[in-house]
Amino acid sequence: MYRPSRRSKAEKKEEKKKRGGMSREESLMMYDDMLRGIGRGESDDGQTVISKPRTIETKEDIQLLYIDYLEHLREAAERGVEIIPDIEGFCAFAGISRRKWRSLMGQSDFSSLTDVVNTSIASAQKQIGMKGGIPPLVLAMNFNNNFDYLSSVNSLEIRQNSAENGLPNKDEILKSLPVIQDEENEAED
Repeated sequence: MYRPSRRSKAEKKEEKKKRGGMSREESLMMYDDMLRGIGRGESDDGQTVISKPRTIETKEDIQLLYIDYLEHLREAAERGVEIIPDIEGFCAFAGISRRKWRSLMGQSDFSSLTDVVNTSIASAQKQIGMKGGIPPLVLAMNFNNNFDYLSSVNSLEIRQNSAENGLPNKDEILKSLPVIQDEENEAED
């Protein structure tokens, strides 16, 4: 289970760089969420226990899981561990697959509540993204994949910079920049 570290802020910052932006604490919290979701926990005497896969039968099951997830995120934030809420994180925490979540979204008994959960998570991500906490491309892909936001651009094409693709080549660029062209001509003289 997650235990806070006693390292200095400088040590934590350096380690976070090595981990691709995730601190040790964030990584440990993520792994604990995944272990909890898969059904691993500890008994009162500290022994590892495995539970049966989670079943969701009522709206209250979803509400309780989501409240637990939000309380978990809040407790992490109070300890200085920033976890961005997302559908996959919620599913891992809850012990259900993303496919199961999508299935619940399509069931009339659950759809209004799953819409509220999705909207809540999307709202948090949008606020974090607007402040630069989530790269724009990741945010856009996430909104398309998880929240059914559709953009007018549903594909990304990366083209090589060449005249064949209708883009200017080096000589055309230099011709369009008289200052640079003049400096180049002076260097040749």
